[in-house]
Amino acid sequence: MNSVLSYIAGLLVLLLFGALIGPSVVDWNSFRSGIEGQISEATGRHVTIAGDINFVILPTPRFRLDAIEVRPDADAAAFARADMLEGEIALTPLLRGEIEVTRIRARDFEVHLKRDALGHMNWASDQPDAVIGALDPADVRLDLVTFENGRLRVEDEPSGRSFEFADINGELKAGSLVGPYRFDGAFVLDEELYQLSTSIGAISGDRAFPVNFEFSSPRFKWKTSFSGIATEASLAGRLDGALQMQVGEARKVGELVEPAFMTAKAGFVLSRRQATFRDLEVMALGSPFKGQAVLAYDAAPVLTGRLGGANLPLETFAQAYRALDWPRVSSVVPNGLAGGFNLAVAETSYNGVRARDVSMDVAFEDGALNVKALRGEVPNVANAYLRGVVRMDNRSPRFDGTLTGRVLNLAHFDKWLLDVSGGEVSEGTRYASQASGRLDFETSLALKRSLYQAYGFSAIFEDETGTHAPLTGGFSWASQNGKPAFGLEMRGAYADLSFLAGLEARAKDVSAWDFSTLDGNFVLLVDDLKYRGLRYGDVNVSANVKDGVLSIVQAAAHDASAGTAAEGQSADTRVSVSGVLTSLSPQFVGDLSGVLNAPLAMTLAEDYLGRSLASAEAGMLTFRLQGSREQEGQENGSSPEDEDEIRLDVEGKVDGADVTLRARERRADGTAPRMEFSLKIGDPGSSLLPGLLHLPAGAVVEDGELLLTMVGDRTRTMETALLYRVAGAALSLKGDVANPFDAAHFVGRFEAKADTYARLAHQFSLTGRLSDLVAANGRDGAVLATGDVEWQASQLAVRQVEAVAGSFRVSGAAQVDWREARPVLGATLDLGRVSLAHLFDVENGASWSAYPLDWAFLGDASGEFRLTASGVDVAGLALDDVAATASLEDGVLSFSPITASFGDGRMTMGLKLEGGAGVPGVGVTLALEDAELDAATKMVFGAPLAAGTVTGNLQLEGRGRSQLGLVSTLSGRGHLTLRSGSFAGFDLLAFRQGVEGLQDIEQFTALADLTLRNGANGFDLVDGALGVDEGVLTFTGESGEVAGAQSTKISGFADLVRRELDVETVFSLVGQKPLPPLTMVLGGPVRALSRRMDSLSIQAAIAQRLLIKELEASGVKDVPEELLDLIVSPDVPSALDVPLDDALPEGGDARPSSASEAVGAGKKETEDSGAEQVVPETTSDAPAASVLDVPLPMVKPSRSRR
Repeated sequence: MNSVLSYIAGLLVLLLFGALIGPSVVDWNSFRSGIEGQISEATGRHVTIAGDINFVILPTPRFRLDAIEVRPDADAAAFARADMLEGEIALTPLLRGEIEVTRIRARDFEVHLKRDALGHMNWASDQPDAVIGALDPADVRLDLVTFENGRLRVEDEPSGRSFEFADINGELKAGSLVGPYRFDGAFVLDEELYQLSTSIGAISGDRAFPVNFEFSSPRFKWKTSFSGIATEASLAGRLDGALQMQVGEARKVGELVEPAFMTAKAGFVLSRRQATFRDLEVMALGSPFKGQAVLAYDAAPVLTGRLGGANLPLETFAQAYRALDWPRVSSVVPNGLAGGFNLAVAETSYNGVRARDVSMDVAFEDGALNVKALRGEVPNVANAYLRGVVRMDNRSPRFDGTLTGRVLNLAHFDKWLLDVSGGEVSEGTRYASQASGRLDFETSLALKRSLYQAYGFSAIFEDETGTHAPLTGGFSWASQNGKPAFGLEMRGAYADLSFLAGLEARAKDVSAWDFSTLDGNFVLLVDDLKYRGLRYGDVNVSANVKDGVLSIVQAAAHDASAGTAAEGQSADTRVSVSGVLTSLSPQFVGDLSGVLNAPLAMTLAEDYLGRSLASAEAGMLTFRLQGSREQEGQENGSSPEDEDEIRLDVEGKVDGADVTLRARERRADGTAPRMEFSLKIGDPGSSLLPGLLHLPAGAVVEDGELLLTMVGDRTRTMETALLYRVAGAALSLKGDVANPFDAAHFVGRFEAKADTYARLAHQFSLTGRLSDLVAANGRDGAVLATGDVEWQASQLAVRQVEAVAGSFRVSGAAQVDWREARPVLGATLDLGRVSLAHLFDVENGASWSAYPLDWAFLGDASGEFRLTASGVDVAGLALDDVAATASLEDGVLSFSPITASFGDGRMTMGLKLEGGAGVPGVGVTLALEDAELDAATKMVFGAPLAAGTVTGNLQLEGRGRSQLGLVSTLSGRGHLTLRSGSFAGFDLLAFRQGVEGLQDIEQFTALADLTLRNGANGFDLVDGALGVDEGVLTFTGESGEVAGAQSTKISGFADLVRRELDVETVFSLVGQKPLPPLTMVLGGPVRALSRRMDSLSIQAAIAQRLLIKELEASGVKDVPEELLDLIVSPDVPSALDVPLDDALPEGGDARPSSASEAVGAGKKETEDSGAEQVVPETTSDAPAASVLDVPLPMVKPSRSRR
């Protein structure tokens, strides 16, 4: 700093000297030696002025010196020179003894500062600085010093470093020669512009003063700033303050602010021997790192330090790095810089894939970056270790080193590669890798901008079978004259490349396959190769790309994973391809031919179409693929047009089926491509066609044949016809397919027919509840179905369907949508008469099936349904005009409502079936209105038990794992009302009238047979409550409106599990003379009921009455008490107390044979008055006339018919 002050002071002395010796007309060149001496003496450096010297005193003191040079000594080389140096001083302050320099301008100057091998400075002089004592630096003010077009060269021979700053321009302002100072300027370093702003406080002795500077690059978008103090103005002092640096610029995107590429701040201490960066904090795109660094330069510069952080998003960091402009350098690190650095990151991420525990140790050696170790781990996938050297090669960085690593799990590595490459998996599916085992690898690397080489490559696969011999080879990629060239060669005994399957989707983009853009060679020789679950032996692939042509010299192998061929099928497992390719995009041009075994051919077809087709075990296919481009001239002389054509011919056998495929596509400029496609499969009993049609496993068709033709633009719409024929059945489709080889969408008509539904079900392996329903109703009738169909990958819909199968008929529409997690179903169907009897079929005469119910399928889908049917027969009941609305959700199928006609009445029902993962359950709400009793009872019990109308309701619910278990848990309640009708099989009024006319007890049996086993008994109302508990239904009701009875009490129960009924009805008969009650029991199996009448008590009462009457007629007035005890006997036991099954003696009639048996002394246990079988319906001839000659009118109620 003192030297600079000396130079400025020397100029001022010269100016003062000029002001004293004469006016401006003096020829100052004649004073050259004196002026040079004065300046040299003042600065302590030898100054020479080779050009003109000009001074002007008035009106403002100015000077100009041309071609000035400064040397440390007279015989030394100049270290500074300027083409022109001029200045101006304010006159008035000068007259007062104050110096105020208005401006100084240095133009076209050069400064060369050098330290030689011995440490000597080229600007140093043995003479002391000699500022004139009378000149106080504090009294000299510099308003403006301008530097224009300057150049500064700095050399340091001990380190071999040098810097050259060109186009130096700037302005310096100083309050005095001892400060404060401010400089703003710019310069060019290595052809790049940089800007510098600095301010320095006033210098006073050994006191500290503030120092601030900012150094930036407009092009590279970085800047460095310092704010602190200097302890003193000498080399013994130090700078201490805050240092900040920023690379890139923060920018606002919407409401968010994207951070700068990198920012750093540290406490900065600069001394004569080192610079210390304490509390170093670096933000890389917002990710924080902390550490410290020290730059020592006492001898050779040595930089050491460390940084550590939690996370670094590599993908974002790399993108931002490539977006910035960076200066060109001649070395990776400055020459002569030594030391080392450690960087540690807990986790890094790239495209969502994370690596952890990444650390890098580097050393600075001879301008190169020596990567001592770079370690990292992708959790559960792989770890790697890299070492080598990065140095500049023709102003471009180059890395030479080695990479070793281990893939811990090849399946995880496959998925990791898919993620890193940006690959995608279909929505709703999970990528399943077919790779397995692990892999150890090592290779040498040579990497630079125009060359990538991996040589000395060695990989060892290890799987469940053990460790395999190494796979060796290498890879290179280079740019030659702007055109890339590659080479790849791999040789070995074993390789499992299944982990590359995830990258296939990226390679399928043929638009990127332009053979004219690169040259290369490819060689693969592997004895045993695994890929995607397939295994190939003796793999020999040799191919090259040159001048836009891919030549497949040889690509041969045999499929070692192919299964054993069935008898009569080819066991050939060859795979071979040869030929040339000129282009894949936009048009295939070339000629390829070869053979493929069937399993591989099916795999390739599935990959191309992106959907599952069918597996194949054996067979061989030959193919030839040809593509050409021809130019056809125009008759009018216009430019020729291109015509493209592709042909594919495939023939052979797949699992015994004959397969022939022909495809031809032509395209002319300006016209849409037209494809003609045909596929014929003749399948005499193999599994190929069932597999293609996704029929159940094990299905085998009989003499099947499939014919498929498609014509049109394969990128838009193709007219399509498909015919599938098997023995006795056929299916055809005709319509249009949009995007047939991408996202196919078919719209057209279908027709299906078969001799019988049984044959159709057999040929198509149709099973399940719907198929059972059609089979049960269609029986052996012919099948014909037609309708509209629309299909795409996620949806299938049929509309305007008309189908018949024997007597079974259905029409309407249905659809299924697979886009949700579970299929969504929908249907609007109209059916003919449908029988559901097959749902209740049981074996061994059981009432209900104990076979487990499986309603889990209800949880596999959801949907809405509208159904109508002309009739439904279920469990012996006939429902007519049935209409139902149903919904399926969360495993519950709900019908609400179901309406139907039942027995000329109206039935409304709600039905809920609970399936899914839980225990099957059922809920029923039933309402019946004004149904005909005779029709209803005949359907329920097998015989009409009554006439009239029935109205009722019932609610039921139950849960069980079988029909038997479900019925046994039923519970609920309801109500039943019978109106205006008659009971069949007895006539209470006729019986009562007949009893009144009896004259002989012997006539009672004939009367009971005639009136209690025949006829009809009218009623106006029967009403009662229903209850259900654990599968037992109960009825309790009373009615006083039964003909012939003063009151009626009915109670009964039905065992729904055993399908048995027991109803007891007690009639209090009409008449002036009271009689004991008449009890009727109806019981037994529901379809085989028996009715019993207990009239013994009435018979006994009549017998007593007649006996007393006879005694009175005989004139007996006083009856002995002993005889009276015999006449008035105790109550006769009822035969109804006997169990139902024992009521009738085997082969006999329980009626009493005489009045004595009926009246007696009461000591003999009497039998039932008689039981008759009422179901199935039977008839018996009534006696010609009553033994009493009493009219026995039959009650036939009259009622209006609806």
